[in-house]
Amino acid sequence: MAQGASAPNPGASASATVGPGDIYTVDPSKVNLPSTQAQLPPREKRWLLVVSCKDDCRQAYFHTVLVVLLTAKLDTYWAPHDVTIEKGNGGTELKCLAQADMIFPMLKSDLLAGTRKGGLLKDTLRQVRAHIGNAIGLDASSAVRGA
Repeated sequence: MAQGASAPNPGASASATVGPGDIYTVDPSKVNLPSTQAQLPPREKRWLLVVSCKDDCRQAYFHTVLVVLLTAKLDTYWAPHDVTIEKGNGGTELKCLAQADMIFPMLKSDLLAGTRKGGLLKDTLRQVRAHIGNAIGLDASSAVRGA
């Protein structure tokens, strides 16, 4: 193996790609948040939702995508920019929240080293993206359309 190269994920094919709306569980040590948000409770895995567009996800020269944190702690973490994701949507094991104001870049290789749980319904992904737009000051009419 070349120096600096990481071992491939045995469950991933050579053509594995990350896609918009994909939900992954990853090692919490791979989730790097700004210091003000870094006081997350310990977990065995972190659930992440890919919110980047298709081009960013599939372009081989783009090494990162944008993700948001998911949480099943509905009563503890609910905020105005959160979107409810029903149990089973995208492979979720519980009803959860997509925390649209907790958006950050993630290496595709770190996602692919985790476990893909499924793909979110397109309507739900659109809602999450609209809430991200609202969180950064865009109105719903100016949010990017399509997957």
